Amino acid sequence: MEPKPRKISSRHLKEGLLCMLILLLAFSFFTPRFIEYADSRFVRVIPGLINLFIAPSLVVIIIKLNKGVFKAYFILYGFLVYIGAMIVSATIHYEAQSNELAANGVWGKAVVTDEKFTISRIQNKINWRIKCTFTANNHRFETFYESDPKNTYKVGDTLEILYSKDFPKMYRLKMVY
Repeated sequence: MEPKPRKISSRHLKEGLLCMLILLLAFSFFTPRFIEYADSRFVRVIPGLINLFIAPSLVVIIIKLNKGVFKAYFILYGFLVYIGAMIVSATIHYEAQSNELAANGVWGKAVVTDEKFTISRIQNKINWRIKCTFTANNHRFETFYESDPKNTYKVGDTLEILYSKDFPKMYRLKMVY
């Protein structure tokens, strides 16, 4: 005789989903450096995907479980969670980067190694971007593509770069226009 499968109570389900939401938002807010500064674009967008899809969906599901019925305005609550999570994530990331560069920042030289443009269909304009390389701790590092709105820099130009001596993938280019 097989035992009956246990039914999960809605109270336990709500508590579990709420804990999952809190953990995912905490991960999104305090993303580990190796994910935030990963070379792979896919890995770097994981916190954004959590904020965009998973957190708002969990909010809508939790509210639906509490109310017992789905209302269209629950989606608005999910959207508000998304906006709030993105603002908090961006603020925490910017402050952590600023603090790290203020405490452990080292100035160096970066050389432009690539330039490209993208066409914005929304604004109907060309956006120029540059990629640089620099040497830190006897290793060569590449920057991500950075915006160069006036197309000031060409391949071979040298810029100043402020990078963290402990984590050189954290940097800021000093661009002069």
